[in-house]
Amino acid sequence: MSRFSLFSALIIFLFGFGVLSQESPAQLSVSPLVLETSVYPGGVKDHSVIVSNQASETLSCHVTIYAMELQEGGLPVAVEEAARSCARWITVEPSRVVLPPGQAIQLRCRFSVPKGTLGGYYAILSIHGQPGGADEDAESPTGLRAGIRFSYRSLLPVLLAVPGGELRAEIHAAQPLVSSEGPGREQRIQLPVSNSGNIQCCLRYVPPLPLAPPPGWLCLRLT
Repeated sequence: MSRFSLFSALIIFLFGFGVLSQESPAQLSVSPLVLETSVYPGGVKDHSVIVSNQASETLSCHVTIYAMELQEGGLPVAVEEAARSCARWITVEPSRVVLPPGQAIQLRCRFSVPKGTLGGYYAILSIHGQPGGADEDAESPTGLRAGIRFSYRSLLPVLLAVPGGELRAEIHAAQPLVSSEGPGREQRIQLPVSNSGNIQCCLRYVPPLPLAPPPGWLCLRLT
């Protein structure tokens, strides 16, 4: 990944990642949208995650825990391995569940942080739901098989802070990037920023123009 994550992509992470990452948010929803917590080295802490089935049919759901990595533009994605991953410190029970239409279930997300750790660590919980019976292909009288499989997935970013020692967020800004887009060649300004510390942080952005959107928040993670 490049040294700097784009400002606009980081805003998308905080305000829309929980929605954008869901293949069908109207069918399988997860609360909270972002799980942020702190656990001391050697400690254990439980959190609740609510999974709701808003589809019209029963869903067979299972949870997979991934590492989290930032794409070039700053959007978090689920990967098998990444620096500062806490995926192996997390267990979810139950990890498999069958949800009838309109029903919800509370999952226990347990963090078991090893000793000797410090700073910010990250993961993504992937909740995948598949309609009951979708594992079986439809078979015709001629013996030929054909079928269409539908499934739903929600991604829950995890931001873990491990206190102790020196925690610091070191924010750096590069030169603004100016580009022209659209039929009217509208000017677009992006501010690349990075965090070279050992913990994530939140910054407040105050627009300088009276007609600009209200102040917002962006979240940076260690890269």
